[in-house]
Parts: sequence; C-alpha cells; structure tokens
Amino acid sequence: WTGKIVNGAFFGLLFYPGNWAIFGPTHLPTVVEGTLLSMADYMGHLYVRTGTPEYVRHIEQGSLRTFGGHTTVIA
Repeated sequence: WTGKIVNGAFFGLLFYPGNWAIFGPTHLPTVVEGTLLSMADYMGHLYVRTGTPEYVRHIEQGSLRTFGGHTTVIA
C-alpha cells in the first residue's frame, strides 16, 4: 500500500519538470491592448470543468469556438 503511494509520488516528481518545459511558456505574462494576460488566455485556452454551469451554457449554446475567434454551429 505505501509502496504504491511512494512510487506514484516519485513518478509524478520525475515527470513534473518535463511538463513545465512544455506548458510553462503558456503561463508567461503579456500585455494585449493595455490588459495583462497570460499567453494561454491570449491564445484562447479555456479550462472548463464539466460539472459547472459554464460548461452547461457552452453545451446549450450549441456552438464551438475556433482558433480564428469565430463561432461554428455544431448542432
């Protein structure tokens, strides 16, 4: 039982620096039209949890965001 916990923690700590090398640049601050944003915000990345009302609104809206900033009807 404790071996699983220790091995799981070791596995996570082993690959954590590699993930930051990939995803770290999206956390860099940038100023866009006088507003301080992260690069992830500027690129339009959304982290929406599926159990929140925001996710339900996206589904009820029936549209999908594209990289061009336009909306595409999906159903």
